[in-house]
Amino acid sequence: MRVCVLSSLCVCCIALVEGNLHFYM
Repeated sequence: MRVCVLSSLCVCCIALVEGNLHFYM
């Protein structure tokens, strides 16, 4: 989530969140 602070990496962040969302949950 913190990585999403950078708009440039936000896209990558979203991809990671979608793939690891269940992991963080």
